[in-house]
Amino acid sequence: MSASNHMYVRFRGVRGSIPVSGPRYAHYGGNTSCVEVRCGEVVLVLDAGSGLRELGAALVEEGCTEADLFLSHTHVDHVLGLPFFPFAFQGGNTLRLWSGHQPAVGTTEGAIRHLMSAPLFPVPPEIFSADVAFLDFRAGETLNPKPGIAIRTAPLRHPGGATGYRIEYEGNSICYVTDTEHEPGARDENVVGLIEGADIVIYDAMFTTASSPVTAAGVIRPERKGRDCAARLESKRTSSSTTHRIATTKRSTGSKRRRAECSRDRWWPAKD
Repeated sequence: MSASNHMYVRFRGVRGSIPVSGPRYAHYGGNTSCVEVRCGEVVLVLDAGSGLRELGAALVEEGCTEADLFLSHTHVDHVLGLPFFPFAFQGGNTLRLWSGHQPAVGTTEGAIRHLMSAPLFPVPPEIFSADVAFLDFRAGETLNPKPGIAIRTAPLRHPGGATGYRIEYEGNSICYVTDTEHEPGARDENVVGLIEGADIVIYDAMFTTASSPVTAAGVIRPERKGRDCAARLESKRTSSSTTHRIATTKRSTGSKRRRAECSRDRWWPAKD
């Protein structure tokens, strides 16, 4: 492919809940959710977890001056990298920050202002030197951030709401579906419709089957009800009619799955 039409994805953070460090976590990396997608020369970023800091440094070194950042939701592990995003501190840069789960509870800008305000943070978003735009949409809409790029969205089941994304460019497609919960024995049609026929699906795998809120018999464990339920068992049932490959993320701090287990049937574990 030429530089003008290639599409690729790079994981900058795949951890859930909190960033971690140390040799125990080196294989998959220690940063929380952040995924870099390139559509030709266009830079798209999915989530602003702690991995955003290193991505920002790389973009500055590269000389990139424009980026679009799409939030699945604004729980802290998905936004904590934003106040430390070097790209946003470069005058002349343009950053568009999108989210689709906010209309019922507020705005994208309101959420980030709350994050970057006392007593949580010492300085407001005005500290950014880049031109930052906060853009709201409703999950389910199709976005066109740049000519030739279509981003389909879908609502996900998660406390406070969340958004799944499907990026389509030059006949290729990448889906990002994280922090979603399933009803036992039922497929989430929002997810199925979003990922059908995609080339790559990035899917939450915070829990192993043993630690999932749903047992193999489809019974919700009361002590885990309401937690992210995207175990491998339910993931395979959701995607049974598609032809894509699936990268599983996020990694919990407690354990790592064996590569052989995650690589069956076109699966592989994501790492930054």
